[in-house]
Amino acid sequence: MDETFTLLPLQIDPTSKAISSPDSTLDSSLTTLHTLHRALLSQTNQTPPPPLPTNSKRSAQIQKMRDQGNASLRSKSSPTTAQAQEAIKLYTYGIEMALGRPTWEPAQLVREEAGVLYANRAQAYMAAQMWAEGGGGWGDECGDEEGGEWEGVVEEGEVFV
Repeated sequence: MDETFTLLPLQIDPTSKAISSPDSTLDSSLTTLHTLHRALLSQTNQTPPPPLPTNSKRSAQIQKMRDQGNASLRSKSSPTTAQAQEAIKLYTYGIEMALGRPTWEPAQLVREEAGVLYANRAQAYMAAQMWAEGGGGWGDECGDEEGGEWEGVVEEGEVFV
């Protein structure tokens, strides 16, 4: 590749900090650029900030999926496989909704919602005696790429990772 460096005759005005050139073509382009720069600097911040309030309807739907899944598992002392699979379906819908949040909403909210739903779904898989599915999938999404084991504590049927 043939590279060529061309030294352009540029001068900086010490008071205005404007760049100019004796070359008329280059100077007209620089003048246009300076005009745009001054116009942008004179503007007040008219870009709205990202919305801080989250979509409360989405949060309510995610919470509803979680509550329905919990109710499905707690309906009897020992839930049936059909009840556990219904809970798995509801938790999965909730996870998809939580992970589908727009990027401008707080990431902490997504982590909290999805983390609880992943743990609940794993419990539902265990209730259905679907052991392989209970631990599969979420480890990769949470950063366990090497297949190492997760350490956690189980207290009264709840998993604390």
